Amino acid sequence: MKNQRRKFTDEFKKQVVKQAVQDRIPISRLALKFEITAQQIRTWTKAMQAETSTAKSH
Repeated sequence: MKNQRRKFTDEFKKQVVKQAVQDRIPISRLALKFEITAQQIRTWTKAMQAETSTAKSH
């Protein structure tokens, strides 16, 4: 049986990114806490930062 791919809500992603960026919690610690990869947090962070900079430029 294959593992199901987990889906995360936008709210969850924002919470994790906020902790990484604003609260300055190490990504490795957050990855362990939420049982996700550090790379996934970095991907979400880049995406949200790009989204924010695009919104500010319009």
